[in-house]
Amino acid sequence: WLGTVNGGLFKYDPSVNDATMYDLVKLGMTSNWISTLLEDHLGNIWIGTWGSGVARIDREEKVTIFDNKNGLPGSKIRKIIEDKEWNIIILTQEHGVCAFKGDYFVSYFEEDGLVNPQVWAIEQAVDERYWIGTNNGISIFDGSNGRIYEYKKAEGKRIRYIVEDNNGS
Repeated sequence: WLGTVNGGLFKYDPSVNDATMYDLVKLGMTSNWISTLLEDHLGNIWIGTWGSGVARIDREEKVTIFDNKNGLPGSKIRKIIEDKEWNIIILTQEHGVCAFKGDYFVSYFEEDGLVNPQVWAIEQAVDERYWIGTNNGISIFDGSNGRIYEYKKAEGKRIRYIVEDNNGS
């Protein structure tokens, strides 16, 4: 799967050395700018766009669009990941973090404890907490109590990438 800037989405088939183009605008979205891709544990392809939300292509190639009409608060998508519980986590440019729970979204904003609504990075640590990198530091979401709190040592920093190493650091 190949995502382009304003050129749509392509599925390359090496057996025939050719690609099928998916024009997201023709499929009902307003943008062909692909910002992120993810294949989930079921083989669905999740496509984040810059300006049109998210699309999902299932194994039968049925396309489902997620935008503000069905609960996704942001249309500019930075990253999509699948967590250890198989929730789809969506990071947005200006509207925090969303978790797709299978048939609905749960969203987290500044009023929920995020230090900034511009979210760039996320990592689910071995202890199950989510480290969330924003334009103004790191928020940590603790799913055991549902709280979000600030990691003060990164206050005011623009966090772009987070990864946990094999030692849990």
